[in-house]
Amino acid sequence: MSDQLVAMYAQNGAGLGHFQRCANVAEAVGKLKPEARVVIASRSFWPAVTIGLPERTESFKMPVFAPVGVDSNGEQRVLLDEEPAPFPRLRSRLLTVLLEEMRPAALLVDNEPRGLQGELVEALQAARARGLVGRVVLGMRDIRGRPEHVARRWGEEGTAKVLESLYDLVLIYGDPAIYDTASSYGLGTQIKVQTEAVGYVLRSTAALSTEAVKRELGLDCSQRLVAVTAGAGADGASLLEGYLREVVPRLPSDVASVLVTGPMMNAPQLQRLTEHAAASGCRLLRSFDTVSLVHAADAVVCRGGYNSVCEAVHAGHRPAVVARRTESGEQETRATAFARLDLVVAISEDHLEEGLAVAVLEQLASGRRSTSPFTPEASAARAAAALVG
Repeated sequence: MSDQLVAMYAQNGAGLGHFQRCANVAEAVGKLKPEARVVIASRSFWPAVTIGLPERTESFKMPVFAPVGVDSNGEQRVLLDEEPAPFPRLRSRLLTVLLEEMRPAALLVDNEPRGLQGELVEALQAARARGLVGRVVLGMRDIRGRPEHVARRWGEEGTAKVLESLYDLVLIYGDPAIYDTASSYGLGTQIKVQTEAVGYVLRSTAALSTEAVKRELGLDCSQRLVAVTAGAGADGASLLEGYLREVVPRLPSDVASVLVTGPMMNAPQLQRLTEHAAASGCRLLRSFDTVSLVHAADAVVCRGGYNSVCEAVHAGHRPAVVARRTESGEQETRATAFARLDLVVAISEDHLEEGLAVAVLEQLASGRRSTSPFTPEASAARAAAALVG
């Protein structure tokens, strides 16, 4: 077992959040143990390109041929059943080989205990049977979905048994005061596994100053800025279209809007939005340093993903959150939990015309909070200590 090697799994089928959290913890691992090396296994190359890698951290790109599209529930996501059968088997074997060769001191799995399509189970079983890993830890975001949905899925898929038999610890990336993750999903009670809530893990500091952001965007320093982000972009077109339609015509003349589509938006949607944004006098970008953008902004509109919400709240905003509707209800549950504490304004995508412009104008009028409810560096440090400390 090498105490200088740490492996992480961030499946990232259609988003950036899994990889971002792993990168945050990897950076904290480097501060705690400067000699450590981290390898993050992921299905997508977009996160490493978009987010970047901490020092002494490398990505391990696994092959994937599952397209992104609309599934039978109407959700925009990776269409797992359309991928040729050899590729899930290949990823499973690659993950096992990764652990065999690295024999890491710890393995951190982000949010998917079995891996997507169960691709991690064989590697975890081998790790347990042959002592390939010193410590197996799940890093779980605050909300996985409505409790009844999660209980049903975990029972059907065997996730509860995997957690009990193959994991040493579940790190909860959240705060029970906002959402009691362990209680909601039976962790530590119905599911016999140790848990530790470490707080919200997110990128907390802006790489660019407000002046640098506006200069890079070609804006005057006196202009106020609304940042509209769509996460990775696979499901963001309707939000951006709604903003251009409902909000831009009502904004004061000194307010500029910058819309970030995300790298995974498909070409037809991107073309349509590019034309609409140009006609509306807005700046539309496929990618940008969203943390710097959010810190520079006077108002924020975003989806209900973990990083999008937490980064905006941490920057002092009360963002307008338009959660995407899914079978699990994850983003809707998060928006409701944060709105209950007045940290966000939750707006239904069915009623953008009734609330989105009002929420943006209220942000512009009220300004930002001076303090954050989160301590991201301390949270990442706690996660790193639980992993390798």
